[in-house]
Amino acid sequence: TVTKTGTDKSTQPNVFCGFCRNAVANQTARRCGGVASGAVCGCNPGQACTACGGAPTCLGIPCTADADCASVTNFTKCQQRTAGAFCGIGSPANPCDDVTRTITVTGSPAGALTTGGAAKPATLASIFCIPPSFNSLVDSAADLPGPGAVSLPGVTQALP
Repeated sequence: TVTKTGTDKSTQPNVFCGFCRNAVANQTARRCGGVASGAVCGCNPGQACTACGGAPTCLGIPCTADADCASVTNFTKCQQRTAGAFCGIGSPANPCDDVTRTITVTGSPAGALTTGGAAKPATLASIFCIPPSFNSLVDSAADLPGPGAVSLPGVTQALP
């Protein structure tokens, strides 16, 4: 079982996946290497970027507190797109009025394996941060940046 609880920041409660953002414009900063000291860039993640010396490293800047963003001009707040996780479970008038504060995902171990023995069921579980894509349609539809969770059932076997 893995659990992650959102933390309250100065301008947003229940943050699971903080990135340096402009709280008014609801935008995430981009810098070469995804660090506050990196050069300002505007390239899409994964694409060669001249501002970053041709490397595909124009990324959002992850943070755990506003202090991590203090040197990022106009992007000084540690936030995610919206507070909480998995927005859309509230009322039709306000789908984010029932904000998730804690995410819990439960897996299960395969148990003792023996070489050449029978396959045993197992479930891997993980909670992770999904960074912004910097595509406004994708980020708004997927509520990015924000948390993600997965549980992956399968079987495990030790072969000779």
